[in-house]
Amino acid sequence: MKIRFIAAELRIGGTGTGTSSYSTGTPITTALGTFPSSVAFDYSMRATYFISYLIKPQYEIAPNLHLYGLLGGTTSTARIWGIVGSVSYHF
Repeated sequence: MKIRFIAAELRIGGTGTGTSSYSTGTPITTALGTFPSSVAFDYSMRATYFISYLIKPQYEIAPNLHLYGLLGGTTSTARIWGIVGSVSYHF
């Protein structure tokens, strides 16, 4: 089995901001279950950019048989505002 072809792809993009308002009693799902919210709250999210990268190898198993793969990931920075204030997530 040998690598016959490799392709690489890089994507860079931006995203916008979204805001939602929720009233008292809105279901909130946590690791412990779903509970009604005891207060009204606003939820805002902003993700400024993302970077996505992919590597696509092609392996020749036999003269007429090829195996294709897809390896990669996406990274982003997001900021979420809610009941408890501001929390930053990096993934």
